[in-house]
Amino acid sequence: MTINIDQTLRNARAEIKAGRPGLARAAMLEALDRYPTNTRLMTLLIEAQEAATGLPARPFTQAHVRRYLQIKANLGILNALEEAVAWVRINPRNASAHNLFGQGLFEADHKLAGLKHLKLAVTLDPAYWGASLNFSNGLKAIGKTTEAGNVLVRALKHNPDEVPLLQALTQIRAIQKRDAEAVEIFERLEKNDPDNADLKTQLLAAMVAAGQLDKARTGFQQARLKWPNDFRFMVNHGNFLFSEGDLAGAEAEFRRAIDAHPNAGSLYFSLCRVVDLPADDPKIKTMLDLLEAPSSTEGDKTALHFALSKTFEALGEVDAAFKHLQLGNDLRSKAANYSFDVTKSFYKDLMRRFARDALPPLTPSAPIKRRPVFILGMMRSGTTLTEQILS
Repeated sequence: MTINIDQTLRNARAEIKAGRPGLARAAMLEALDRYPTNTRLMTLLIEAQEAATGLPARPFTQAHVRRYLQIKANLGILNALEEAVAWVRINPRNASAHNLFGQGLFEADHKLAGLKHLKLAVTLDPAYWGASLNFSNGLKAIGKTTEAGNVLVRALKHNPDEVPLLQALTQIRAIQKRDAEAVEIFERLEKNDPDNADLKTQLLAAMVAAGQLDKARTGFQQARLKWPNDFRFMVNHGNFLFSEGDLAGAEAEFRRAIDAHPNAGSLYFSLCRVVDLPADDPKIKTMLDLLEAPSSTEGDKTALHFALSKTFEALGEVDAAFKHLQLGNDLRSKAANYSFDVTKSFYKDLMRRFARDALPPLTPSAPIKRRPVFILGMMRSGTTLTEQILS
């Protein structure tokens, strides 16, 4: 279908004059898809965009970003993308415009199209670390972990101390099981932010994963002195001691954590992993009370049921142990959002489609006359298609 450019321009000007610049913009974008170098179409697109947004079409600035975010919040992502595609068309060499549009496309579940614009943003401005971070996150989201890491490494050459880039790279290295590299990055981050407890927690976890147990042991001791009331270090240190077979040390850490946070169900589960509570231990009643507490989350209750199951099993109360084990598994299954009926229905449908009588029988045909069959081998492969056919 051809487009009459003159008529399209006249119609668009009429829409702008009638106070409908959005319709004029849509018509110009459609026409530019067919005639991307037509300057008259581009000129009127700029006029329509300025009329629709109240902002100058060039250059693309933070004011345009703020308007995009406002449109997205008030009218939804699709309306915001309608404006963003015009900004990209008007500012084709602007990395920020492509970054914004790419993010929006990804959010609207047009992942491959979004990655195309995020990659273009990085190409236009390799030092623009925000675009590199978004591009890397997009690649990671579709399973391209190696490529995502490479994007971050290149971005860090331009921004060697940018914290979000370093943090994202540690996540990539953890996924890749390159834990020693993750430790090195965390240590770089810690030098610049030594009072960050969250960072210290991640560093210690990376050390344990990398097998750097002596460094982890020293790190836990330092963290316990620096953040004596942070129960995360108590729990993580307890798990570390438990993995090393120091049950008494692990128990002491878990009890300290419970004293600091008596309503956290996961802490009781950790404690019951390393010690069998006696029948008169008040923590058994505490756990039972927490199961009825309105403030307890589903996760808390799951952990409490498993803790009570182990406790009652050690006490020989098999029925109570099984009851809590079953309740804990029920809660965990509920959280997993798995439906056996859906799976059963899927396989029943699969069996129906491929059943012996699913298709009508083939009509018998006369035997094919004898004729030669040529089987070609794969060059220099050491095998032939005959082997594959016979197998």
